[in-house]
Amino acid sequence: PTRPRHRAPHQLQELFQGFGMGTDTTPKLREDGVDALGQDFNDLGLTEEDEQNFFNKEEEAEEGGKKKSWLRSVHKGVIKRSGSFTGLFGGGNKSSPRVGEDDVTVQKVMSNRSPMASENGGVRIQDPTQATMVRSVLSLMLRQAGRQLLKGQNMMNVSFPIECCQPKSILEIAAMQGGYFNKFLPRAAATQDPAERLRLVVACFVASMTLTSGNFLKPLNPVLGETLQVDYEDGAKAYLEQTCHHPPVSSFLLEGPGASYRYYGYTTFAIGFGMNKMLLKNRGLRVLEFADGGKIDIGFPDDRWCNVFWGEMHHETLGDWVFTDEKNSLRATITFNPPPKAKGGKAPPSDFFTGGIDRVD
Repeated sequence: PTRPRHRAPHQLQELFQGFGMGTDTTPKLREDGVDALGQDFNDLGLTEEDEQNFFNKEEEAEEGGKKKSWLRSVHKGVIKRSGSFTGLFGGGNKSSPRVGEDDVTVQKVMSNRSPMASENGGVRIQDPTQATMVRSVLSLMLRQAGRQLLKGQNMMNVSFPIECCQPKSILEIAAMQGGYFNKFLPRAAATQDPAERLRLVVACFVASMTLTSGNFLKPLNPVLGETLQVDYEDGAKAYLEQTCHHPPVSSFLLEGPGASYRYYGYTTFAIGFGMNKMLLKNRGLRVLEFADGGKIDIGFPDDRWCNVFWGEMHHETLGDWVFTDEKNSLRATITFNPPPKAKGGKAPPSDFFTGGIDRVD
């Protein structure tokens, strides 16, 4: 049987009707073409308790007197009965060593979770009043912008209400990323081993994620030509300037103490909406250059803010983050939210990542 599609809460249906979208709020398919809510629970490796918790959350999201779908109730029974028949005739997913390996990974990850972490991955919002404010502002923007936002188009040309901005500019947020450079980059500059240098650079940028992750209020756009100079405690200096207004482009140069390294480039971004989520694509050029001529190109992962209208709002970093040392033919790749190693294996939270260094031709 086909699992009934999950519908958005009642208040969002009224919002969508407001700009002529009707009441069809069926979620889009994932990027890999799979409807996560339409997969069989057995394929997901969920226990009966997990299944019950899933339906409980759906029912909690439909509070306020809304009549529950009869199809969902019927499907509950079908799932339970099909599971019983599967056990009776000896079918079902057979466990494998890789399934056990996935379970061990999940146990290790869940035993080291930050109190700020969302259960499913990423950093959850800490201030409920911020969540209320963000949702009211996004609802207003959707009413104004209409259909094109939900099609994933760039919303950089849509005015963003000041009520939902934090008292920091994009330049200040960018400068915060250098907060841990003094812990890693002097060691990277001192080593003559290209693989060790690349490892230290990757560790530096992954550690620096904690300095900017979890921002749920939008930073202010700098005015064209606005500059910022920063002195770090180890003597490093950073120079930043807003060099383009549309699209917003921020250029930067950070010089390490004693000219041991230089970090320079420019960044821009685009924002779009999905179903109950906001997507941010970071693009540009980021180069880390050392005094001995070594150079590493720093790529960009993607950011996603989930449950922006209902559910627990949280910020995730997703995709592949690539670091390239072209001179030494080395490439490091960090993959966020990798799939389970076995079909039926339990996936860890989305902030779990794997990585490795490869030699490329």
